[in-house]
Amino acid sequence: MADHLNISYQTLPNGIKEELILTKLPTTNTFSFTLDYSNLNSPKVLNNINAPVFYDQEGNYLFHFEKPFAYDSTGNKTDDATLVIKIDPDTNKYIAQLSVSQTWLSSPDRVYPVYIDPTIVHDTSSEFSGTLDNVQNYTPNQPSLEAAYLHDNLYTPDSTPTIRFSATDDDNDDINYQVQIYTDADFSSPTSYTSGTDSGFANITTPADTAPFNEGDTISFTFPTLTSGTTYFYRVRAIDPSGTNSYGDWSTTKSFTINTSLTNNAWHQTHADQFSSDTASLFINISDVGNSVTINNPLIYRTVTINNSGSQQSNYDALIELDTASLISAGKMQSDCDDIRFWSDSSLSSSLNYFLESGCNTNATQIWVRIPTLNSGDNVIYLSYNDSGASSGSQTWSGSIIVPTTSSTCSGSGTRVTALDGYYIKGGTTYGSTGGSVNHRHTVSGTTGYTLPRGAEGVWGGCGHQHRGDHTHTFSFNSSYTNTDPLYTNTVFCSYTSVPLLRNTDLSFFDSLPSGWTRNSTFDSRFMVGASTYGTTGGNSTHNHTYSGNLDNAVGGSESSSCGSQTIRGGTHNHAVYTSGSANALSTLEALPPYRDQIIASPDNNNTTIPKAAILMFNTATLPPYGWTQFTSLNGNFPRGNSSAGGTGGSLTHRHTFSLQINGTPSYTTQSTNIYTYVTGATLGVGRDTPSEGHTASGNSGYGSSQPPYTTVVFAQKNNDTTSKTLGDEVIQLNLISTKITGAQIHDANWHQLTFTDDETNGSITYQILYDNSGTPTLIPDGVLSGNSTGFTTSPVDLSSISKTTYPELYIKANFTYSGGAPILYDWTVTTNDPPNTPTLDSPTNGSKQVTILPTLKTTATDPESDYVRYKIELCTDLAMTQNCQTFDQTSSQTGWSGQNAESNTAYTSGTQASYTIQTPLSHNQTYFWRSYAIDPGGSNTWSDTQTQPIRFTTIHVVPPSECVAEVAPDFSSIIIRWVDNTLDEDSFELEKKINSGAFTNIQTTLPDITSYQDSTVSATNAYQYRVRTIINSDPSVWCTTAVLNLGTGSFQFEGLQLEGLQVH
Repeated sequence: MADHLNISYQTLPNGIKEELILTKLPTTNTFSFTLDYSNLNSPKVLNNINAPVFYDQEGNYLFHFEKPFAYDSTGNKTDDATLVIKIDPDTNKYIAQLSVSQTWLSSPDRVYPVYIDPTIVHDTSSEFSGTLDNVQNYTPNQPSLEAAYLHDNLYTPDSTPTIRFSATDDDNDDINYQVQIYTDADFSSPTSYTSGTDSGFANITTPADTAPFNEGDTISFTFPTLTSGTTYFYRVRAIDPSGTNSYGDWSTTKSFTINTSLTNNAWHQTHADQFSSDTASLFINISDVGNSVTINNPLIYRTVTINNSGSQQSNYDALIELDTASLISAGKMQSDCDDIRFWSDSSLSSSLNYFLESGCNTNATQIWVRIPTLNSGDNVIYLSYNDSGASSGSQTWSGSIIVPTTSSTCSGSGTRVTALDGYYIKGGTTYGSTGGSVNHRHTVSGTTGYTLPRGAEGVWGGCGHQHRGDHTHTFSFNSSYTNTDPLYTNTVFCSYTSVPLLRNTDLSFFDSLPSGWTRNSTFDSRFMVGASTYGTTGGNSTHNHTYSGNLDNAVGGSESSSCGSQTIRGGTHNHAVYTSGSANALSTLEALPPYRDQIIASPDNNNTTIPKAAILMFNTATLPPYGWTQFTSLNGNFPRGNSSAGGTGGSLTHRHTFSLQINGTPSYTTQSTNIYTYVTGATLGVGRDTPSEGHTASGNSGYGSSQPPYTTVVFAQKNNDTTSKTLGDEVIQLNLISTKITGAQIHDANWHQLTFTDDETNGSITYQILYDNSGTPTLIPDGVLSGNSTGFTTSPVDLSSISKTTYPELYIKANFTYSGGAPILYDWTVTTNDPPNTPTLDSPTNGSKQVTILPTLKTTATDPESDYVRYKIELCTDLAMTQNCQTFDQTSSQTGWSGQNAESNTAYTSGTQASYTIQTPLSHNQTYFWRSYAIDPGGSNTWSDTQTQPIRFTTIHVVPPSECVAEVAPDFSSIIIRWVDNTLDEDSFELEKKINSGAFTNIQTTLPDITSYQDSTVSATNAYQYRVRTIINSDPSVWCTTAVLNLGTGSFQFEGLQLEGLQVH
C-alpha cells in the first residue's frame, strides 16, 4: 500500500463502511483493488443504483456498493466519485476501480487528509428483493466500422459499395443494425436501411446466421446503386430486439465518393464535412456553403515564453520588446502597430490586455502585457499581428508624460510646458498645485535681559537715597526680505500625450545609472527650474536677513528707600537697536526645501526607449495603464541632482539665530532726559540718572518658508520587470493536415500521385507529403520526395518515389498563405500507382504446333497510369513451370527484344506489343509453356500479375536426311556427297564442310529434293568431313554427318557420325 494511503473499516448494522484515507495529494485519482469472492454471479448495475450489485449463483441479491463519495478534513464533500468493476484479462479476476475527481483532489482549497467512502451494504428493501430479473439490460455498444474494408474518404468506381461493421452487447442479446446514408454529415434527411427489414445485410463471421445477428459477429451491408459524382456519409447503430429493444449510440461517421470513371479506388476529399475531419490550424475556415477550405483570418502568431524565477504573481505587467520595424517593412504589420494582439491560449480565443508604450516601427517597441496569473517558471502567451483591418487593441491613456530636456525644442508631437516656467518641480499626488515664494522674511521678537545701573542721589523729606534701575524690554519686529532660491539649473520641460522615444538631449531621473546613459553633472546639488532654454544657473547656497527697530517702552526698576517707605522708580523709556553693520543681521545658513537626491542622466543615443526603473513626471495621477508605478519617495520632495540617489534633506521652513545690538542710552517718553521719578504716596519727585543701561537679547527668529516657487508634478517609475522573454518562430503558413491515408486500405498498390483543385487568385497554397511517425505526421525528407520541404504548387504531384513499404501511411498538408486575399482549396485526391495490368500472350497462340525452334514471342500490357513498361517472359517444358525453365528479363538485358519505343528504346509505351526472339534454338518436336509479366519502373515499379495459366506451343518436327556418305569421284578430282531425303516438304538442304581439324562452314544450300552434291574444291593433301540437314520454314533438322575422307592416304574414319541404321560396305 502506498505510504500516502491508509484504510479503515467500520461495521454497520447492515454492512461494512470502508474509508480510504489519503494523507496527501496522490499521483493518481484512481485506486484499484482485487475482489476475492466465490459462488457469486458477475456484478450487475441495478436500475437507478449507480454502483455494482452482487447476487449468488441462484440470482438472489446479496449485497451492493453504495454510491461512493469523498470529503476532506474541513468537511468539503464531492459526489464526483465512481466505482467500476472490471475483469483483469491477465488474471481473470475482478478488479474494483475507485476514482475521484482529479480537479477536486488537486484544488487549492483541499485540506488533507481526504477520506473516500465506498460502503458495502445489504439492503432488504423491495428494490433489492427478488432475483436478477431486476437487473438492468443495456443497449448494444457503439458499432465499429472496419476501416481496412472500406477506407474513410474513399474515392471508388463501385456504385454499390459494401461496408462491414460489428457491435457487441453486454447482455449477449442478438442485434439488428440500422445503416444511414446521406449527402451531408448532418444526416438531416437520410436514407435508412435496417437488417431484418431491408436486403443487403449478411453475416460474414457466421454466414448461416440471419438478422437479428449474433452480437460481435462481423456484418456486411451492400448499398443499392448510388449516383456517380456524389459524396455520401454513412453511420451505423445497433438495437437488441430481445433486450432493451432500443438503439445504442451511432458509430463514427465515414464517407466515400462515387466516380465510376475511376479504374481503382483512391483517397479523396471534396465536401466540407470531410475537410472537417482533418486537423486544421488556427484561422482555417471550412465552408459548408462552398465545400471548400480557406483562411478566415490572415494573422501571423508566435509564442512568447515568459520565465518567472520568482514566486507566483497576480496581475503582473510583463514588458515585451518587439522589432516592429522589420515586421512593418515586411508588410506583416500595420505601420501604426494597431494589429498587435496578445492571447493566453493557442487558439487565440482569450485575449490579454496590453499597452503599447512606445517605439512603434522601431526595433525595440515597448509593450506592457497584463498577465492575470504569472506562475513560477515558464509561462506561454501568444502574440499575433498581420491584420490590415484591425483597429488598435492597446489600452488607452489620456494623460501626458513630462520629459526634461537640455534642448530648446521638443521632439515630435511634444510641446513645451510653459506653465512650469520659473517654477521648481516638487513631487505630489496631483499635478499643478503651486506654492513657495521668491522672497521671505522672519520675525525677530523676545525680551531683553535685566539692567542694574546705580541711579543718582535724591532728596525727599530730608532723606537721601540711591535708586536701582533693574528692568527688561520686550521687542518684536520683522527682518528684511531676502531671495532664498536654492541652486538651480534652468531646464526645458516637454509634454507628450504618449510615451516617447528619448533623444540624447532628454533627461530622466534614476536611482541607479543604467548602461547606455550618461550622468549630467550640471545638476549636482542643483534643482530644476522650468525655462524656455536650458543651462542658466542661479540661486544661493546660503542667505541671511538684516533687521532694525526699537525695544518696547519699559519703566526702570523700583525699590524702597532706606529712609522710610518711599518707592523710587525709573522713568518710562526704550532703546534703539543698531540699524547698520553685520552685527545686526540674522545668522547665515543654507535653507533647502525638502529634497531627495536623484541621478539625472541622458541616453547616449537618439531614439532610446525609456529604460526600466526610469523616473519621469506626469501631469496626472492616472498613469499609463500598465508598467508604471507612482514614485512616492518624491512625494513632498524636490528632486535634486547628485552622483548617487536616495539622500534626503531640507525642510519646509527654517529660522535664523540673532543677537541684538542695543543702544545703552535710554530714550525717555514721560520725563525729561535722564530723569528718574520717585514717589511716595501721591507726591512725585524727580532725580538724575548718570550711567547708561546695558540690555542684551539673542535667540531664534520666527520660521520662514524654505520652499521656492514650485509646481507639483506626479513622479512615476517604470516597472523593473525582471522576467525573461523568448519569442518563438512565426506561424505564418496556416495549414490543414488530412486524416491518415492508409494505402493498403485504399488499393493495394504503390503511391502514385496527389492531385488537387484550388484557387490561388489571392494568396497561395503549397502542398507537402507527411508520413505517420508513431502517430505524429512527419515531413517526408527531400531525399525521398524531392522538393517536399519547400512544398508543391502544381497538380499533380508525383508520389511514385515514396515506398509504400517504408511509408505505408501518409498525410497531405496544405499550407495557406494570405496575400491580398485568401486562397481556396476545393478538393484533393491521392491515388496509388498500380502495377501494369496482366499482359496478353499474343503469339504463338495457345496450342500452336510446328512452331519454329527460334520463335518470336509477342506479348502486350497496358498500365493504369499509362506508365512505360518492360517485360519478362518465362519458358518451361511443363505446365507447372518448373522444368527446363528459361527467363528472358528485359530489365536485365535488351538482347532479343524488339519494337521498343520508350526510354531511349529500352521500354515500351503502355499498350505497345513487345517482341522477344529466342536466341538459342529450342528442341524439335517439343511442347513448351510460356507466360509473361510487365513492370512499370516509372510508376509502381512492381511486376504485374502473370496469366492464370501459361500458353503452350509445340516446335516443328524436321526429319533429318540419312545415310550421308562422302566418296571420291572416279577421276579423283572431287568428292561426291550423297544422302537420303526423308521428307516430302522440305524447303532446302544445308550442306557444311570441315577441312582437317577446322570448323564446319557452309558450302551449299540446295533446292528441295536434291540428294547429292559434288565438291570440287578439294586437294590430295587434306582430310574432309561433311554434314547435311533439312530446312523447313527456316527450321533446321539435326545434322547428318559423313565419315572423314583423307585423300592423302586414301583412308576414311568414323568420326562424329550418327551410325544408327547405317550399313558400311
